[in-house]
Amino acid sequence: MSKNRIIQSALSLISKKEIWNVSASEIASQAETSKANVFYHFNSLENLYSRMFDDFQAEIKDEIWNELNDNWNTERKLEHLFMKRGRWALNNSEKMRFLIMWYSINGLLSKSIEDKNLWRIISKGIQSKTLIRYGTTHISCLFYSHSNSIAITLIDQPHYIKKKITMLRKSFEAFFETVKQPEKEKKFNQNSNIS
Repeated sequence: MSKNRIIQSALSLISKKEIWNVSASEIASQAETSKANVFYHFNSLENLYSRMFDDFQAEIKDEIWNELNDNWNTERKLEHLFMKRGRWALNNSEKMRFLIMWYSINGLLSKSIEDKNLWRIISKGIQSKTLIRYGTTHISCLFYSHSNSIAITLIDQPHYIKKKITMLRKSFEAFFETVKQPEKEKKFNQNSNIS
């Protein structure tokens, strides 16, 4: 119970101030516990933030992989993941802000990019010539940078949720346009396979 209160207090403070402006004393005060108790559970603020990062990443993964259909084509799977991630961000704005801050401070984008399930979808898309041969890591990086950028932009916008969902979808379309195999190249590859 105390750990969760500490995490929620840290998250609340970080959303009002920048992460580097939040002290252990402030977190303890907001959590109605002692500073010693914060350090008993987490040893350091960095450990607390790392735990928050891991918890929130796990929460996103649980959310976005839910309801994914293996029979969908590559574009549909990527759209599903992109939209679910965006909706999670809109519904969990404080957590998303924290994740983006922690990514930027620690260069942890690579931790997200190493999502093996996303890699499998992208690899199959490259093999089926649905996606251009940028490489799995490159496309994965583009996926996360597009989804993070639009999510963090929309969090603070006063638009209605329907408009935000439309903007998420347009952002996905822009991402997919960047990584899909051009029609001209698809036809060339098909013709060269016939010869």
